[in-house]
Amino acid sequence: MLPYERVSRTIRGLAVDRVPRGELIIDPEFCCRTLRKEIFSFEAALQFWELLQLDLVVLADPGGQISGADLGGGELKENISRWRGETDYFIFALVNGGFARTLAFMGFERFMLAVRLERAFLQETMQRFTEKMVKEGEAALNGGAHGIIIADDIAYQKGTYLSPAHLHELYFSNIRGHVERLKAKGTVFFHSDGNINNVLSELVAVGFDGLQGLEPGAGMDLAQVKTLYGKDLCLMGNLDLSLLDPTVTTEALHTAVNSTMQAGKDGGRYIFGTCGGLHKNLSVEQVLKMFHFALEAGIY
Repeated sequence: MLPYERVSRTIRGLAVDRVPRGELIIDPEFCCRTLRKEIFSFEAALQFWELLQLDLVVLADPGGQISGADLGGGELKENISRWRGETDYFIFALVNGGFARTLAFMGFERFMLAVRLERAFLQETMQRFTEKMVKEGEAALNGGAHGIIIADDIAYQKGTYLSPAHLHELYFSNIRGHVERLKAKGTVFFHSDGNINNVLSELVAVGFDGLQGLEPGAGMDLAQVKTLYGKDLCLMGNLDLSLLDPTVTTEALHTAVNSTMQAGKDGGRYIFGTCGGLHKNLSVEQVLKMFHFALEAGIY
């Protein structure tokens, strides 16, 4: 089964041979350390993808505000075209959402005050940035991406920055129609770090196809989320990055991967990976072990 087919069928809840594998972010420096190369290139990326037997690639604009994998050395449009034309991977484009852009524009303190004191300005600003996100998403999908991941960190370790009621009024109600518009062209996933348990039903109502992240250190329990929303959302991620520290024993890592995989693969609609991506300082040995264990545990 080709990687694209494996991911596409998984998102739609259809039968596949094994759980697909993918990461939100893969730092080129980590690729180079893994392959023992000094210079990163498209060819090196392909070698890395084959080594880890990944099924999807997430591409981001290197000039954007979000940190993503610049896996080709050029602009987002060029990278999408090359990966689409020369590989069989499922291609996601990573775009910064309206919440994150508004927060960066206003600053955290003014943003939080504006919820009560500048509500109209806040809504107008978030709407403007959301429309910009939609244009970028449409461009990526028109350019060959199979889907987009909207990155909007709306939460911290203990919960969402705003109450569910405020998020519904200021954010989710605003993006609902936009997500439907984007879904007419491809798959749409949502990403947020932190504890978003209290708004998972909103993500379903908005119409997202999937959710990437599921940070276990913030209280995101994969098995619980799968039980409640596994029929509505394709879930991606969840393995805690702390398990990739070289001090973690092989046995502990093996147990964690098996547990994560078992919770995710039950009923399908799961893509294995870490909750936050492969950053440059991670242990290469631990990452290779993780994906080896995942391959063994991911067979249906």
